[in-house]
Amino acid sequence: MVTLILQNENVIPSTIPILFDKTEPKEVANAHTLYGSLLDFCLKIGVYPYRVPTVFQNEYLSKLNWENSLAFKLKSTLHPNNILAPNRCSK
Repeated sequence: MVTLILQNENVIPSTIPILFDKTEPKEVANAHTLYGSLLDFCLKIGVYPYRVPTVFQNEYLSKLNWENSLAFKLKSTLHPNNILAPNRCSK
């Protein structure tokens, strides 16, 4: 059930749902392990996630060079006190 959208010859956004039973701790652990592996692989090949689950925000940001990104510079300028949704999609 992978979704692919061809925007142009350089951009193909996609989603890969990880389906699991949230009431089963082993399935939750397996899903988190799988997501972590997919995140590592994608970052290694230069593919960045569209949305990162909140449980993975810190892990994701620790793997990026956040302080040198345009997003960091914009956020620091426009939102210097970091009071709205701190640690969501940024440090």
